[in-house]
Amino acid sequence: KFEIEDLKIILRTILMENEEDYLSDNLIYIDRNQKINFNNLIQASSYEEIQEVLKELHYAEILDEFAEQYQQNKNLFQIEMTLDFHYFSRLNDLAAEFSNKDQKYFNKIIGTQIDLLNIQWIYRIKKYYNLSSGEILNYIIPFHFKITREELRKMSQVDNPNNLVKQISYAPYQRLLEKAVEDVNNIFERFFLNYIFMQLQQIKSESFFTISNILAYLYLREYELRDIITIIEGIRYSLPDDRIKNFLIRKEV
Repeated sequence: KFEIEDLKIILRTILMENEEDYLSDNLIYIDRNQKINFNNLIQASSYEEIQEVLKELHYAEILDEFAEQYQQNKNLFQIEMTLDFHYFSRLNDLAAEFSNKDQKYFNKIIGTQIDLLNIQWIYRIKKYYNLSSGEILNYIIPFHFKITREELRKMSQVDNPNNLVKQISYAPYQRLLEKAVEDVNNIFERFFLNYIFMQLQQIKSESFFTISNILAYLYLREYELRDIITIIEGIRYSLPDDRIKNFLIRKEV
């Protein structure tokens, strides 16, 4: 999980922002990987150089798969989608060995994340990119919890992203998407992460003596860490307190 999030930071920073100091200060895990020369990584300046440094990692094939496409459109979105797909696919395989009780909570933890990530992806694709329904369905994560495959298909076919909510039957997701779309601060992702955070708190309080309780705890700590990083970054860029608060996952939406 952390390695994939670090890889996203690497791609965005080197290819789009070129802030070497930011990269050195904000990677969580990948710099500890003994298969990587970290000095070469932070000095990389192109997609090809990133590929070379990360060639020993198990998801290097994803970078290889999208190399030509990136050179054509300079777009990281589909790479990030595929990395998330890779992560959730591995989690789903691991969960097959869980007990029935753990399966129940695992499905809620991971299923909710996948549902909301798919909604977010489809919304972004509809708003910013020109992909066909078939292309969208090929890229989204092929697992679901409260959203059906048919609903995903209908969502992939709408013309206006603001009409996505009409294709969702699960009321909590409907309300969440409506609030996210209407947000004047345009911090779309935070609404989804805050909802997941609240779900994790509930699961942690009722799933004693299960693997899922540990999983919920780890995700809650991750969100706390992300909020701490957000505050530090906000101070670094001299953002006003109210503006920083708008980015915090744990702030009620």
